[in-house]
Amino acid sequence: MLFQSFLYFEKSDYESFVNLNKLLVQKSEQISNEHLKAKAYFNIGYYYDELNRKTDSAYYYYELSNISNLKIGDSSEIGAIKLNMAMLLRSNNDFFRAKEVLTESLKFLKKEKDDRFLASVYDQLGVNNRKLLNLSEAISYHKKAIEISDSQNDILAYKNNLAVAHRENGDYLKSINLLNNILSSKLLKKESSRYARILNNLAYSQWKNESNKRVDTFLEALKIRKRRNDESGLVSSYTNLAEYYLEQDAEKVKLYTDSLILLSKKLKIPRAEIDALQFLMKLEPNNLIVRNRYIDLKDSLYKNELKVKTQFAYLEFQNKQEKERLLALEAETAKQENQLAQQKTQKVIFISLISTLLMAGGSLFFILRQRHKKEKLKEIYNTEKRISEELHNGLANDVFGLMTRIQSKKNTTEDVIDSLDTIYQTTRQISHKNSAIKTGPEFKEELAYLINMYQDENMTIVSKGLGSIDWTTLGDQKCIALHRSLREILTNLRKHANATLVSIQFKKDEKGVHVTYIDNGVGLKDDAHHGIGLAHIKSRMQSVDGRFKIYQNVKTGTKMELVLT
Repeated sequence: MLFQSFLYFEKSDYESFVNLNKLLVQKSEQISNEHLKAKAYFNIGYYYDELNRKTDSAYYYYELSNISNLKIGDSSEIGAIKLNMAMLLRSNNDFFRAKEVLTESLKFLKKEKDDRFLASVYDQLGVNNRKLLNLSEAISYHKKAIEISDSQNDILAYKNNLAVAHRENGDYLKSINLLNNILSSKLLKKESSRYARILNNLAYSQWKNESNKRVDTFLEALKIRKRRNDESGLVSSYTNLAEYYLEQDAEKVKLYTDSLILLSKKLKIPRAEIDALQFLMKLEPNNLIVRNRYIDLKDSLYKNELKVKTQFAYLEFQNKQEKERLLALEAETAKQENQLAQQKTQKVIFISLISTLLMAGGSLFFILRQRHKKEKLKEIYNTEKRISEELHNGLANDVFGLMTRIQSKKNTTEDVIDSLDTIYQTTRQISHKNSAIKTGPEFKEELAYLINMYQDENMTIVSKGLGSIDWTTLGDQKCIALHRSLREILTNLRKHANATLVSIQFKKDEKGVHVTYIDNGVGLKDDAHHGIGLAHIKSRMQSVDGRFKIYQNVKTGTKMELVLT
């Protein structure tokens, strides 16, 4: 839509240009786009400034554009718009306020990035100081503009203003030399409006210096301006020619002042008409019509300038309030962000502390629990080992000694010896059941021995996969738990299963070590699941984070599984 508004401007359809930009302002408010709003406000202000010549409206929209630019932080744009606002103030003869606004714009413009705007600001400071008769400052600012500008065309304009400042300061020769230098520039096109302006200034400086009393140069500039229809330039030519003929030719003074009055009314430049009336009053001091018109126009101009200044002041007051509101909002936002950051930091610290405490507590609980398990298992294992040693060193040795004594007596029967031998073998089995279990690399042989011990002529036990597992990775406590559990299963097999064939399969996968037991016996009764032996197996496996499973609905025999992770 911005591009479309430019097309309207290029086609001189200014009404559509303004209406579309006002629509853009509404659209920008709906989508919260301050950049778009700033552009639209500037376009409207430019229309009232350059085309409609309503300085108060132009100033108002420029100010609105700057408020949006403040929100988005576009300092270069702010500085450039303030330059336009200062020129509006100067056109209303508010030279002091114009200087203030130009000085403010310098705060937003940066060297190198905004050199062109900076040069223009310095040049305008020179013009305003000249209007306030601060001629040395005016000359200084114009020279500064020339120094930092990198545009040769702009430099020609700044040199022209410097020449005028020299003339106002009474340095006519400096003014003449500088203007001749400008006219000799190849960049300056003859018949251009700029050429006519510089030519007219040269004529005025030469006339003031009395180095050229002829009117030819004034008239040459006038002709160019008429050919180019340069109406603002014609105002200057008519004014200078009326002044030139004031002491020579009253008729020509009236001719040029009449033209000046008509043009000033057309262009709405009352100050030009006031200049014309001043010349006429010098010719006709007693002409009341001219004098009254002069007084009325001066009063009207003064009131209008006062009105415009009041409007400008009110707009600046609004702008100041908006700036203060934005600063307060930024400060409040910064404060809230700081508070949120502190709260976030405190929250992170609190969560980190709680997490650390929970992790430490969990780790401590796990360590203590594992230590308790290990100590409990170790205590059980040591107790069993102690029982085994007592059975072996006590009962088994005593029985063996009794057998020896009986064998030395000839009247001892063979039946007694066989019975005692049975007692001895039973004692050895009890001792082995509770003896120390070899783990690590020897655990495979320990399991093989256990399985072989329960096999006899009535029952065949087939084992598979025992040698395929690296038992060193399992850990001592898990090995012991597996050995004790498998022994409990085989003991129950011997006592209750009446099986003739048993399969024990060992397998390892990503989930752990699986030991699957299957027999062809009578199976388990329903209440057998709650027996002491099976309860011991389940308890042992849980103590080392293992699992014990009894398969249901097996048609014949029993199927169980031990899993160690």
